[in-house]
Amino acid sequence: MSVGLASSFRSVPDLWQHRVGSTPESEALRWRVDGRWRSMTWGEAGARVRALTNALLATGLQRRDRCVIFAGTSMEWILADFAILCGGAATTTIYPQASDDEVAYILGDCGAAIAFVDHAETVERLRRLRPRLPGLAKVVAFHAPSSDDGWVEALSTFEARGRDFAAANPEAYSVAARGVGPQDLATLMYTSGTTGQPKGVMLSHDAWVYEAEAIDALGFLSPA
Repeated sequence: MSVGLASSFRSVPDLWQHRVGSTPESEALRWRVDGRWRSMTWGEAGARVRALTNALLATGLQRRDRCVIFAGTSMEWILADFAILCGGAATTTIYPQASDDEVAYILGDCGAAIAFVDHAETVERLRRLRPRLPGLAKVVAFHAPSSDDGWVEALSTFEARGRDFAAANPEAYSVAARGVGPQDLATLMYTSGTTGQPKGVMLSHDAWVYEAEAIDALGFLSPA
């Protein structure tokens, strides 16, 4: 089945900001922690994504850069993904089960300077691989502390840096988000493949916008 859609949204940031602004008090995310459910509204998610985007911009993120998320699926994973996209960069993901050689290859091939990771174990994997990752300048950890050498920054510290940056540069987030176009690269996904090195598959912003609007038009998902 195909769906013919003429979208009014240019990019994922455009769609994201529309939803955040339209339903700020509605529930956006729900996740389980120690057996208990927690939730976040669209307004809360929007504020955190804005802070993370500003933190990325503060570190020197440029349009069309690549950022890696090397972690299992989580609430933080989602926020990091949207923050990367709102900053005009592209998200590259690495499976937690990837081998060290695969991790080093993907990080080097995509040219990412920033990686988001989940736990201390993942941080230590990257530390062991650091001699093979000369371009990786910053690791942001969802659930691990900042390091003394500054290479690793806890997510909460990184977000605080973004809020400080926003206070001095109040238009930076909006300028970055507005600058993202339909044909800009949004996602670079590496296939495992059966032979040779993993290959990067490119997805543009208009592809994701079409997918979101097609799902909505077909009624596959609805608010809980």
